[in-house]
Amino acid sequence: APLLYKDLGVFDLDRPAGAHTAGRRLSEYAELFRRVVVVEVSGRADFAALVTLVGDLLSAEPR
Repeated sequence: APLLYKDLGVFDLDRPAGAHTAGRRLSEYAELFRRVVVVEVSGRADFAALVTLVGDLLSAEPR
């Protein structure tokens, strides 16, 4: 099963009619995204700097 997917809502033909799971899914997404680090970069491509940045992020202590 995918870790994250788009809820098809009324177009989800496999979901029973009247099934309401949006609240549960939203809380699951919130928990997942609480652990995601977002990094914004701008400017020209600097692959050496990117390697350093990713290495630093991967070696950082979990929050």
